[in-house]
Amino acid sequence: MTPEQIIFRKYLEKIFMNENENIIKTIVYCNHNQEKMHREERRAYKSLTDREINQVVNEITLPF
Repeated sequence: MTPEQIIFRKYLEKIFMNENENIIKTIVYCNHNQEKMHREERRAYKSLTDREINQVVNEITLPF
């Protein structure tokens, strides 16, 4: 994973746990609350391609 993916993964994992491990709620939350991301998290997210974002989501949901 790239450094940006790692930053985004940490953010996404935190939200995923707060949303009771529901990936749909996690994605909706992230989409509606981008302004709550720290600058570093937002910068990392914006720099990722769709494929890289999907890889992060896959890494988080794979154990389930």
